[in-house]
Amino acid sequence: MTEFFSKSAVRATMLLGLSLFCAALNAQETDSSNAQLVAERPNASGTITEVTYGVFLVDIDEIDDVRQRFNVDMFVNIAWQDTRLALPENERSDQIRRFPMSEIWTPRGLIVNDRGLEAQLPLVADVDALGNVVHRQRVSGPLAVNLDLKDFPFDTQHLSIDVISYQYSPDEFQFSRNTTVAANTESFSVEGWTFRVLDINHAEFSVPAAGVVRPRMTLIVEAKRNAQYYLLTMFLPMALIVFMSWTAFWIQPNVVPPRIAISTASIF
Repeated sequence: MTEFFSKSAVRATMLLGLSLFCAALNAQETDSSNAQLVAERPNASGTITEVTYGVFLVDIDEIDDVRQRFNVDMFVNIAWQDTRLALPENERSDQIRRFPMSEIWTPRGLIVNDRGLEAQLPLVADVDALGNVVHRQRVSGPLAVNLDLKDFPFDTQHLSIDVISYQYSPDEFQFSRNTTVAANTESFSVEGWTFRVLDINHAEFSVPAAGVVRPRMTLIVEAKRNAQYYLLTMFLPMALIVFMSWTAFWIQPNVVPPRIAISTASIF
């Protein structure tokens, strides 16, 4: 009887060990598959991966002439297809699955002139049964801009949002021509400017010294300074002060008190 229980214990131990070994192999295969899903772009050996952006500019609340910055608040939809996330035909439904961005492939997007943008929404993506992926995000913060001020206050500036894919070449990745930018420019809270959304510019970002070329997409908002705003708030008051100071010379020299009063008022 003792020998029977000993053999049973040995068999149970062997079965348990085999089960743990198989589970470890499955976990290793799953980890390897997940790592490949994150690291390798969809259809890596086939066609170019295309990513579509949809941008809505909520607000531009500041343009800093001195620091060469402007503050933006925007919603962004980023969409692509990854057939590796598609469900088998017999399991497909209208249900949307949600994945952390860290567990799937992403376009490796980078805003070149970012100077402190912050994401406001969770870093997750919605995926349908066919593998169509959508990441929705709201970002806000400062962006760098090269302002040309030689025509101030009659200048027109181009405020750009410069996006590249830092990992992939133009032969592997491209920004879709269906990308859209929208805005209610009249609701922007910054004072003294009028805005207009321009066409999207598709080009390439290159670093010749390193031989690096990356796909590039530039979203541009034209900002025209309202000269009347500055004429009424700056130049007109200054002109009135100058004219008032001149009146001190129009009064007879022997009338001292009014001349002193006008001179003092124009200074303070």
